[in-house]
Amino acid sequence: MLQAKYSSWTGRKLEIRSAYANQITVEFKGWRDSAQWQIEHTNYTLSRVKGKGYPLVMSANGQEIMRVARVSIWKTTLEGHYANQPLRFERPSIWKSGYQVYLNGVIIGEVKAEGFWQRTMIANFNNPQPYDFQLGCLMIAISIWRQEAASAAAS
Repeated sequence: MLQAKYSSWTGRKLEIRSAYANQITVEFKGWRDSAQWQIEHTNYTLSRVKGKGYPLVMSANGQEIMRVARVSIWKTTLEGHYANQPLRFERPSIWKSGYQVYLNGVIIGEVKAEGFWQRTMIANFNNPQPYDFQLGCLMIAISIWRQEAASAAAS
């Protein structure tokens, strides 16, 4: 299980904790909500790229490893791939903010936010998954929540 909490009052820095990896700090930059972090000698980025639906792309040392794009607006659904396997994020209900994560058409876990004032974002998976995959799922969900909050504040 991964847990993420904002560590700055501006909401630009996240601290991510896990039972099986060292704590890492992720920093969001720019208006497109790009994020950067480093694990050992690997530099990760999450960014929106131009294209249909402005997909979110996660890369490690410049190589794309995960990509998702929104395919449904009413019941937020994101589809894409992770290591050439079909990946899907789906909200079980329009009223919930959490996502069920599907890999190859099978539910493998969920990403959700808990708490009201001190929100903790959690990624929980049924089977052992690679750490970069779990972190990517968590970061994609956080990026979508940030986008939704920004558009709600603008309206």
